[in-house]
Amino acid sequence: MKPSIFSSDYNKIIKKRKRIRRIIIFIIVLIIVILPFSGKMRNVAPKSISKMYNHFTSNLKKKNKKIHTSTTPKPTDVKKETDLNSNTSDSQSSAVSNSTAGYDVQLSNGNKIKALYEEKDNVTKFTGIYPQDSSQYFDISPSGNSIVILDKSSQHVLLLNINSNGVVQDITKKQYVSSGGTTFTEDSYLGENPSYIWTDIPTFIDDIHIAYISQVPEFYVDKTTKYVWMYNIDSKDDIYIQNISGQSIKFQKTNSGDLQVNVDGNINILGADGTIKQ
Repeated sequence: MKPSIFSSDYNKIIKKRKRIRRIIIFIIVLIIVILPFSGKMRNVAPKSISKMYNHFTSNLKKKNKKIHTSTTPKPTDVKKETDLNSNTSDSQSSAVSNSTAGYDVQLSNGNKIKALYEEKDNVTKFTGIYPQDSSQYFDISPSGNSIVILDKSSQHVLLLNINSNGVVQDITKKQYVSSGGTTFTEDSYLGENPSYIWTDIPTFIDDIHIAYISQVPEFYVDKTTKYVWMYNIDSKDDIYIQNISGQSIKFQKTNSGDLQVNVDGNINILGADGTIKQ
């Protein structure tokens, strides 16, 4: 019932009603805030909050899973990549054993390598050795018909010809007789002086002649002078090349068919006939 504006208590009644209204509004707000956490609503509110949390975390996991799936290889993909990376030498070995022909060559330590060859346009040529590491050295003749292999552990020199059906020839110079008549044998001398260079870097000059480096004919432990020798495949002779010696000797093939010999920085040209040009 609205109070009369002409009543002497009108202002008091209006102020009282406003105060009551404010109290009622405050109580209603308080009930709205407190009620969800009291009584039956105590279970409803946490469930709602939990459901919202689970929904949020589920969506987050789905997004993470999608990102992880797109950026992480499948186990099979990882295996393939690992195989490719770990089988660099194995794949070469497989290629050699499955598609590349080769003659077996046994080394002094009992290990075996292959002298590889291939046939192209009805012509068979040597292509290299497998496996190849720092314990072996090889060179192929200009025609590809022969391959020479140095077994560095024993300093033995092995020769194969493409028409020999895998026959391995040991062409190592087995001994040297000095001008005074003293005989030095390779195995015996290397056994006592393992750092001595009896044979190193055998290199074809042409299809018949192989140059190599040696400390022969000097047999002084305190000297490290090196010399150049040449082996003739046809005559099986080792020829000492005079007037070439030094602490460092390197071979370099030339297009002219001769062999460039770098002796302590000085360039010499060795011909297949044994002549030296400077």
